[in-house]
Amino acid sequence: MSDTGKIIAELIKAAKADNSVYESKMGLVHTTADNSLLIEDFHGEREVLALAWRFIVLQTLDDYESTYRRGDADLAKQVFTKEPPATGYTAIDTALAALADWFATRDGWDPEPWVNDPARTVLCWFPGLVELDRREALIDSPPAFKKRGIFITRRGLSRA
Repeated sequence: MSDTGKIIAELIKAAKADNSVYESKMGLVHTTADNSLLIEDFHGEREVLALAWRFIVLQTLDDYESTYRRGDADLAKQVFTKEPPATGYTAIDTALAALADWFATRDGWDPEPWVNDPARTVLCWFPGLVELDRREALIDSPPAFKKRGIFITRRGLSRA
């Protein structure tokens, strides 16, 4: 075995013997309030809602999930602590409340009061879904979204 091979073998052996757990000190990186400010970047774009869904709502989903993996529910729920400023698009504001409600239910924490604001409701919105997927969304949309008029598939929330 070459010297490089021996070194690699020793590193692997040492890593396997190390029973310590890596604990990230990174903390909170992004919040819903931070992400909602991105709406300013989309003014004048043709597909504002599609861009906002992707870069604000789904980014917030990813931020929560990665924070949860680095810490726990107590750290991750801080993504939703500060009420996000209104984006000017009720559907996006509503989706952020629904996302917070969904995570709170899933992970066992109490959502902030802004999450239950009755103004954060839309009549009917199918973000990012083609006509073919809308029937599935009507049936499978999580209650936190459905009660606010947002219909998504469960696949839409399993991306993180």
